[in-house]
Amino acid sequence: VILKPILDEICENPKPCEIDPLKLKEGDNVEMHKENLRYYVDKVFSTIVQSSISCPTLMCDVLCSLRRLAAERFPNDPHVQYSAVSSFVFLRFFAVAVVSPHTFHLRLHHPVSFDNVMFI
Repeated sequence: VILKPILDEICENPKPCEIDPLKLKEGDNVEMHKENLRYYVDKVFSTIVQSSISCPTLMCDVLCSLRRLAAERFPNDPHVQYSAVSSFVFLRFFAVAVVSPHTFHLRLHHPVSFDNVMFI
């Protein structure tokens, strides 16, 4: 639900974001594509960060336990507690929602190939 507005924007008014030199077409403006991609990434990231305040209490408790267990399991790595939590949240929830928005009922259908490439 958190990402629905930005995913709707991407699907309904897609901006070109291809930056792979091997996939660019003649006349494509790679700098404009970079700006478009940066816009989408910034918007998705800021939306995710701003949503942390509405994280359910039970989920916060689970993430707190994950953080503690990671720190206990890898005591010599001061960053593992943060990377464990952020990796779990992003890979389990947000990455899947971005790549397959229809799975979470954020979009009615699987995105067409252009949108799907942009999401990946």
